[in-house]
Amino acid sequence: MLPHGGKAFCERCGAELYGAARHSIDHALALALGSAVLCVLANVFPLMTLSLQGVDVTTTIFGTVLALYQQGMAVLAALVLWVAVIAPALLLASMIYVLLPLRLGRMPVDFARVMRLIHALKPWVMVEVFMLGVFVALVKLDKVGAAFAGPGSWLCFALMLVFAGLSVGFDARMVWRVHDALSGRLASGRRLDFTMVQRGEVAVCEQCGELGGAHDEACLRCGARLH
Repeated sequence: MLPHGGKAFCERCGAELYGAARHSIDHALALALGSAVLCVLANVFPLMTLSLQGVDVTTTIFGTVLALYQQGMAVLAALVLWVAVIAPALLLASMIYVLLPLRLGRMPVDFARVMRLIHALKPWVMVEVFMLGVFVALVKLDKVGAAFAGPGSWLCFALMLVFAGLSVGFDARMVWRVHDALSGRLASGRRLDFTMVQRGEVAVCEQCGELGGAHDEACLRCGARLH
């Protein structure tokens, strides 16, 4: 058991394995709600404006997807729609679905399944890569006409910053600890035989950080498959 404010380090490489909680449910929920508002506004307001021969053309994220589809690039349009709209929306909705009941002291329905969904969606949400693409597009289009970043671009930039804070503030181990405390569940390490640790027969779930037997097929905490 770690003392208050203590940290655990790997004896082999010195990496930090576990430390004192730096964030709370309130912190993560505030960042998730802020990101949700920015995500909605970024998809509503124009992303950029191109002025060419006295004609101004504006586009949104959905407009970009539609233009790609109309030009015969359906696969690319679907990819942009998934990465820029659907995946971030699903991730934020899942986080709020988990955090809000926990903040109110209640148990979310299908908590483990939603947490696994959050773990699977995180690699798909790359707002910073999308902003890099917008910046490159503005530079290229400026050679054709006058290209200006619209309110949607600035909102995406703000979303990128808030998402960076959310990726740190939403600590899955912290969320699972709050859930376990509400459910009255004991810590995982208490039911492990120390001889199993000595023999190297312990596996760590990549989804929730639960310790279990190396020969178990699924995590006893979240149900994820153990590798």
